[in-house]
Amino acid sequence: MTSTPNANLIVLTADSALIDMLRAGTEGRHRIWRADSIERAGELLKAARLGVVLLDAGLGGFDTPTLVARVSTELPNVPLLVAGRRDDESSLAEQISSGEIFRFMHKPLSPERTRTFIDAAVRRRLELDPDAAKAPEVQVPPESVLPPLAPVPVSTPPRPSGAKAAAKPSAQPAGRGHRMWWPKRASDQDKLRLSLVPALGFGVAGVIVIATLIVQPWKESAPKPGTLSNAPAGLRQSPRDTGIARLLDAAGVALTQGRLNRPPGRNAVELYLAVIAIDKGNARAQEGLNRAADALVTQAEDALVARDLAAAEAAVASAREANPQHLRLTFLDSLIESEKERRKLEEAQAGSAPKTMAPTDKVLSIADRARADSVKEYLLRAAAAQRLGRFAGGSESAQSYMMSAMELAPSNPEVLAAASALSGTMLQHAEQAIAKGDYAAARELLDHAEEFGINRPAVQRARAQFESQRAATIGEENARLFALANQRIAQGLLLDPAADSAAHYVDLLMAADPGFRGLAETMALLGSRLLDESRRLEAAGRRDEARRALDAAASYGARPGAR
Repeated sequence: MTSTPNANLIVLTADSALIDMLRAGTEGRHRIWRADSIERAGELLKAARLGVVLLDAGLGGFDTPTLVARVSTELPNVPLLVAGRRDDESSLAEQISSGEIFRFMHKPLSPERTRTFIDAAVRRRLELDPDAAKAPEVQVPPESVLPPLAPVPVSTPPRPSGAKAAAKPSAQPAGRGHRMWWPKRASDQDKLRLSLVPALGFGVAGVIVIATLIVQPWKESAPKPGTLSNAPAGLRQSPRDTGIARLLDAAGVALTQGRLNRPPGRNAVELYLAVIAIDKGNARAQEGLNRAADALVTQAEDALVARDLAAAEAAVASAREANPQHLRLTFLDSLIESEKERRKLEEAQAGSAPKTMAPTDKVLSIADRARADSVKEYLLRAAAAQRLGRFAGGSESAQSYMMSAMELAPSNPEVLAAASALSGTMLQHAEQAIAKGDYAAARELLDHAEEFGINRPAVQRARAQFESQRAATIGEENARLFALANQRIAQGLLLDPAADSAAHYVDLLMAADPGFRGLAETMALLGSRLLDESRRLEAAGRRDEARRALDAAASYGARPGAR
């Protein structure tokens, strides 16, 4: 299954908590942009090409159904996600059923559902416009990159009158729609330096932050300085918080653009470390460092395949700086040492003078050397397959290559370390699959991880978690299906829309748990309502629709004449 490509999520909201949750839920796979108007959202979509829109139903000052209709009209063929409360969903039920709203996301958002819904919207976007993924992404205008805001009231600023109105023309072009007003931020950079520098000390962390403040990498993507003089006092951020927000935004842009460890002062690793130096427990910075380390490990593996030892060493060093506990660092260290030893042996064997040769007992035999090269090749192929997500199944999977290496060198420390790392990665992905409710994938990963014969206690713990959460989730999901089925019957949505009807949810529940308490009564009620609908349609002369309703009623045990 191919992964969903990276995309841009344009969010119409004033809720900073929603922005933070979206960032956490997407895990950096999609870029988050905040738009202050529908016009701005359209500009961002035009620049970014591959993008979807999310509207916050809690946006004050607007009628949400009207705003949804306007977004749908002005941004056609762009999937619209809406985040809101249960009562918001009720007021938008008609637009959800009609498909005007692609998905409704309940607040508070969960990371798993956030990822699922956004990925589904991106796939829908590609179905509507396959060329969106092919077009090169244009640099998004910098004013869209904003640090997180506290919740702000959305209102229309008072229009100047008289001479003032003539002297200061409106910033909004004629003919454009109603725009939201957002308080601007002040950079206050001198105060930022004064408040940060004394607190840094004279350690390495201090040097990183001071250098970053001098270079000011956020200027590449941050908005132009504004003013907070007219904003409520509660919206003003301290210089420390403003500096952290700018560093995080600059680091996120660097990470997205692939500037992991270069150039100095403007790369993702240094910028995230600068945040950690100010705020040691910053979750976004730590997450960014983990992602940078993953990408650097991939760079190191690619460099080893290309026999570029210097590039591999540099990537490993940067990855260790970002995440010293990364599972694959020990494995990469051993591969780099093996490559160094191999080069030394080649140089010794190629030397013209016998005295430059290594002692005979230290020079590998041709057979031993061929075996060692094969083992190394298998390990590199396993690492490449792992990066592509091909953990098991087939001759080109990470597990297949690793098993081949273990057959050639069952006691080789490098092989055992690599197998342990692969098993650990499988367990991590199994836990992620469990959290998402993908129990088939979780079971498969656990089975393959167990085949290595390594990390048995960890595998057993993961299996226990799997069985416990699977049982709990199945019960919750079945209860949800039952509630939705009865709700759609009450709404009269018996057969349509096909994926959001009473029949749809009853069928799902029947497949999951035929003996679910209350299901038989719900099926009988659905069958009775379908018979009534069939009679109504027949009386209206809509015979094909009446026959369809009658056939559906029969499938739920209802027969003509039954009430």
